[in-house]
Amino acid sequence: MMFVILAASLSLQTEVDQYLRDMPLGDHKKGEIEIVLDPPTIETIEKTQMQRLMKKGLSEEDAIESSRTGIVADDYYWIWQRDPVIFPTGAVGTFNRLLWKNSLKGPIGVAVLPILPDGRIALNVNFRHATRSWELEIPRGMIQKGESFEDAARRELEEETGLVVQKLVSLGNMAPDSGVLNSIIPVYAGYVTGEGISHQEESEAIAGIQAFTFEELRKGLKEGSIEIAPHGKVYLRDSFLTFALFQVKTESQAMLNRPKVGVGVIVLDGDRILIGKRKNAHGAGAWATPGGHLEFQETPEECAARELFEETGLKAVSIRRGAWTNDVIDGSRHYVTLFMIVDQFEGSLETKEPEKCEGWVWHRWEELPKPLFPSIVSLIKQNPHLF
Repeated sequence: MMFVILAASLSLQTEVDQYLRDMPLGDHKKGEIEIVLDPPTIETIEKTQMQRLMKKGLSEEDAIESSRTGIVADDYYWIWQRDPVIFPTGAVGTFNRLLWKNSLKGPIGVAVLPILPDGRIALNVNFRHATRSWELEIPRGMIQKGESFEDAARRELEEETGLVVQKLVSLGNMAPDSGVLNSIIPVYAGYVTGEGISHQEESEAIAGIQAFTFEELRKGLKEGSIEIAPHGKVYLRDSFLTFALFQVKTESQAMLNRPKVGVGVIVLDGDRILIGKRKNAHGAGAWATPGGHLEFQETPEECAARELFEETGLKAVSIRRGAWTNDVIDGSRHYVTLFMIVDQFEGSLETKEPEKCEGWVWHRWEELPKPLFPSIVSLIKQNPHLF
């Protein structure tokens, strides 16, 4: 077989050679694949590779073409580069790489994992020319001149899906195929806040987007595909997606493991406090005071007043700070709970969140029902005669 070789310009070869010099060349004595730049050694490597290929059955003409190092071929987008190398064993030979032309000057593209407000992941239903198949993939594309990574991620997402994001979180960089490609691509999680109109490029074949839960994607990745009408089997094997999902899950777990600040509201009516039985949440079946999470830029007093009204309909007239506890709940949730004391209030008592609480009742501190929520147990141990 005769290879069709496109002649690369001398200026392009010079640019590639400089790109190689700016990157680690490697050291075969350290177990790496070392790129050789010394002309006499390159000539020796090419002859050795030619002889190796002729022993495998190639004609001398084909063996020469298949052993020549440098730029083998190039077009508007790609460079096929064949490097002369020394392997860790000390053997010499050649190794092929594909270089994006724009990548010689830095990263060329971005990818973004769109996370919808309900937590589902939006994916492109994309027909890919290389595999000749429908694929489920996260949006990605090239960086335009003068764009930041974040701007490129937002633009590509909106162009391909119509989805709009405000918040982007870096998930790190990934190599789509480190065996062949030189590309290192920044990947982001994009938290979707709106939806517009997609504007696909003429070369794209995106049939729309589909949204999936983490569990649906986990199952689909294991099975390799998901059935989507009218395309039938749509493959789920995108390396960008698997990288992004792993990073998001890891970050979510790290956030879950970080201690959170809770606010408990001790509402006093004489020698009694207000308490309710929890349901449909961690600690379900246990008795606890009103309360919840401290929100961003919120004071404990503001949180206590808000949670008290949202849960019971009572409006705090006076709020003062009480004790605090430090609890690890169910071995997985770590809370520091700030207890706020409300001894003046107005309004009528209601169970405003029946999906979270069976109902509110008044009990004396020394006669609280069991079981108690862990933070209340800790509070009693610290202050058995608090009131």
